Amino acid sequence: MVVNPGIKGLHVHPGVLECLPNRERRSVNLDRRFSEDDSDFEAVSRWKHFRLGSFPTFRTTPAMVIYLAAAYLRVEDGNFGPTDPPTPESSFRVSVAMRPMRLEAFWDQERWVSHLDHGRHSICLVDMERKPTVKFVDPFELVQFYVPQTALRQFAREHSMRPVEGLRIPPPGSFDPVIASLASALLPAFTGTEEASGLFIDHVHLALQAHLLRKYAEIRIGSCRPRETLTPLQRCRAIEILEARISDDITLAELGSAFDLSMAHFARAFKNSVGETPHVWLTKRRVERAKELLTHTNLLLPEIALKCGFSHRIGFSRAFARVTGITPSEWRREIR
Repeated sequence: MVVNPGIKGLHVHPGVLECLPNRERRSVNLDRRFSEDDSDFEAVSRWKHFRLGSFPTFRTTPAMVIYLAAAYLRVEDGNFGPTDPPTPESSFRVSVAMRPMRLEAFWDQERWVSHLDHGRHSICLVDMERKPTVKFVDPFELVQFYVPQTALRQFAREHSMRPVEGLRIPPPGSFDPVIASLASALLPAFTGTEEASGLFIDHVHLALQAHLLRKYAEIRIGSCRPRETLTPLQRCRAIEILEARISDDITLAELGSAFDLSMAHFARAFKNSVGETPHVWLTKRRVERAKELLTHTNLLLPEIALKCGFSHRIGFSRAFARVTGITPSEWRREIR
């Protein structure tokens, strides 16, 4: 398996290009984006019961040996499965259907449900202790999140909430717009058309945990917690760290550890102190740096993208346009 040294969350098997259509194969630059990391085989193994040869995954930076992960699973042939019974473990799997699909059968701890129709962006939340297996009628495209129970308990402790014993499981094929939005936000990064920064991946998984606890464990988050902020010295130091890493990737875990804070605590304190999340702040600062290079150098756009922490030109152009309203090429033409 291969992993990007600068983008710590993105992991792809060497054969992943075989699973992508031609348009998406061209958008993945293996030379820039990936390198070896044995620790990520464990993340990929969470989906071994699907028996797929290759698929991309994201993994959060481990905190106290706990991590969350997401995978992009796509099969273009019908009648896939059944999947192998997974090894029972104290975790949950959240699936989001990125296209409509039908399941011929779904087994959940020996309970059989037949002919389930799943609409686009419908979800399926399952308890992996129940050894769920599935057989697909149609080709499928899924974004799946792996959420260990220990991560939810840790998240609850960090937010001074009561202990979490489990989640309420909605009927398969239910709709949850928040989870669907989080999955959709990762999809461009999975297919290689957007950046896959560690900060963004960590933020998505923090949002997922907060939503799962609020909606399915029915826990109110943050109602009585005092507003968390960074001290002026911590704020300056955090910005210094981000400035120093403007050309490569950094994660919430790294930032939090610099101040002996958890990822969630640091993310809240930074936003309360600066007014933006670390990911948004760093993206805007990278765009400002790109403006300087576009104005004062003759560097090509791919070179500027790399110097500003973007792994390829497409992601750079999209981020630049979101901040400024125009592309880097248009910006350069206007100032010259």
